[in-house]
Amino acid sequence: MASQLSRTALPAKQANVQAIHGTPELPSAVPLMALSTGFWAFKTLAAAHELDLFSRLAGGAGVTVAGLAETLGLHPRPAEMLLTGCAALGLLEKEDGRYRNTPLSEAYLVRGKPYYFGGFVQMADKRLYAGWGSLAEALRTNRPTTWDPAVQSSMFDGEDPTMVALFWEAMHSLSTMTARKLGEAVDFNHFRRLLDIGGGSGAYDIELCKLYGTCARPYLICRMWPRSPREQLPRPA
Repeated sequence: MASQLSRTALPAKQANVQAIHGTPELPSAVPLMALSTGFWAFKTLAAAHELDLFSRLAGGAGVTVAGLAETLGLHPRPAEMLLTGCAALGLLEKEDGRYRNTPLSEAYLVRGKPYYFGGFVQMADKRLYAGWGSLAEALRTNRPTTWDPAVQSSMFDGEDPTMVALFWEAMHSLSTMTARKLGEAVDFNHFRRLLDIGGGSGAYDIELCKLYGTCARPYLICRMWPRSPREQLPRPA
């Protein structure tokens, strides 16, 4: 009986091996892994920005794990995880136990820098992230998830002024870099005046004037209509 079983089992085993060898090679699942865990990278960036990590390290200042833990009142373990995560993402570099901003972070994530991009990071984290978490609901209902069109005329109607200001800061961050590319791609030397209709924060005007004008001899004069939304925001008491 055993010999019969062995004789009948052998072809089945061989057939199985042949089936595996004959199966087309599967594509790598790595892209799916990257898509599925993309929020890990973003939330690491958002948390570091919220804690003002990059601004604290501006100008080449370095910090150790113990130093960051003490400064922010964190336990050493999460402090190390944050620094390690940012280094893995290319936002920080580590040398002799100290972490410093990379050129990318120094240029775009330090508050007050000309091309500060943190406004968009913060807006994506505080305003957009929750809405994208309800994407399936939005698809099923054909309705926005971050504001109610039944009681609001737009997403800005009744919105917290702080959040509106954050929105414009985010749009300014994006527009500044887009405007710079526009100025590099299109020669504005033939123009003297520019009317910017719906100019938002004025980012396009600012960047184009930087590229095509000087204080002594302005080559480009920009006017914006309507006035900047920043000027229309309620001012703090």
